[in-house]
Amino acid sequence: MARKQNVIEDTHGNLSVRLCEDLLFSIKPSGVEYDEVEFGVICCVDNGLALPGINQQNPSVDTLMHADIYARHPWVNSICHTHSPYATSFAMAGEDIPVACTEHADYFGGPIFCLPFMDHDQSWADGVVDGQFGYLLADHGVLVCSRSPDPSHAVGLAYA
Repeated sequence: MARKQNVIEDTHGNLSVRLCEDLLFSIKPSGVEYDEVEFGVICCVDNGLALPGINQQNPSVDTLMHADIYARHPWVNSICHTHSPYATSFAMAGEDIPVACTEHADYFGGPIFCLPFMDHDQSWADGVVDGQFGYLLADHGVLVCSRSPDPSHAVGLAYA
């Protein structure tokens, strides 16, 4: 779905869904083409660790980022992380995306802020705020958090 909307190119980016109130979630496997993602290859993760025996794929390299967001923000039920070309160009420049039209304001309620670059010992979860759904990740890409457990909502916001 994300590929058809030109939100995700190649295998870059990922999508996850919280499966219950705990830290159990499903996430796209690393390096798998989106056209090849189906139920049997989705990775199940508990508290940042892949559940053994569920499938033979490795979870996304961004699994710990997703786990940290789910752990610290119970309102988040699905996450779409992309490297869509236009939004990522703002992230690479370290610039916020200002409100430019009513549709943007309707979806996001204000500008899309660029969170500062994070090293491995830091977390973008620090910048996630309840009620703010879209973020740019400096020098990296795009992060969309959704209250909905339907991943198409997070993808739709990333496409907006």
